[in-house]
Amino acid sequence: MKASPIRRLRSAARRTFAPALCVALLLAGLGLDATAQSLASTVITASNTGQSVEVSDESAIPAGLRGYVQLALDRGILKATFTTAPFAATVSPAGTMTRSSLAFALDHYRTAFAAGN
Repeated sequence: MKASPIRRLRSAARRTFAPALCVALLLAGLGLDATAQSLASTVITASNTGQSVEVSDESAIPAGLRGYVQLALDRGILKATFTTAPFAATVSPAGTMTRSSLAFALDHYRTAFAAGN
């Protein structure tokens, strides 16, 4: 019997990265589970002002959620934090998701859902 996407995502998160689990559940709700899984082995990058940079704390993201994090960054559902000297990006995998971050993610999810993406 195949595990449901939600059960698999919860197992992958092990309650260590709440933002990634949240966006993973949102993306699974959009039917993007297979797309996210295909990105699981890629280097996670974030873009800002036309520049793309590797996320410096990507090693702390559970392997089962890496593709979801990349897809969420690409679609604007998850925001990275950027520094300028040196130019770097983080997604704060050890942090918690604030209400404003969740509202941002849900608003982008709503827009994507309404557009059929």
